[in-house]
Amino acid sequence: MRFAMRKGIRAALAHVADTWNLEAIADAMALGNQINGHAACLTKVSPFGIRAAFKKYVTSHPEDPPKLPATELVARAISEAFPCQ
Repeated sequence: MRFAMRKGIRAALAHVADTWNLEAIADAMALGNQINGHAACLTKVSPFGIRAAFKKYVTSHPEDPPKLPATELVARAISEAFPCQ
């Protein structure tokens, strides 16, 4: 199970890296834009923080990566990690 989860995380990271740029989506959300209905409040978050949030989301939601478009996956991860209060 653990091997399959790691393989799924790697696949999700590769999928996003190949099709979308995590930072570009985060930048759009930081400007107040919603992506697929997801909003986030990003202030002084590094690219490493965005990537860590994405990796954490994919790890805790292993059922999502295979069936979601990359933008949806990234928007969910960022909005969950950096919600607006």
